[in-house]
Amino acid sequence: MPLNTPVHVVGILVREASGLVLRVDGGGYWQVHQAGKVHGLIGQHVEVVGYRIGFNDIACDCIWRAGEPQPRSRKFGAGFLILAVVIAIGLAASLTGWLG
Repeated sequence: MPLNTPVHVVGILVREASGLVLRVDGGGYWQVHQAGKVHGLIGQHVEVVGYRIGFNDIACDCIWRAGEPQPRSRKFGAGFLILAVVIAIGLAASLTGWLG
């Protein structure tokens, strides 16, 4: 499986000395990176969606309890943030020009 391949795996999420590890159903494990808030999910049967970034490493996009619907992503990308800043600066410049 090449790097940057989308991955969707199910298993038990555990915290080890090396960090978060997903013990996959049927054997094997994935090291989970960038998981965000996982309180309440340690020791639980979970689903992880992300991208393969190493031999057994996943850059996690979303993690949730197995069997439940996947939560909607609330992330805003850097492109969205840059666009919002440009618009805000443009609006501020326009208002300043009109008022001053």
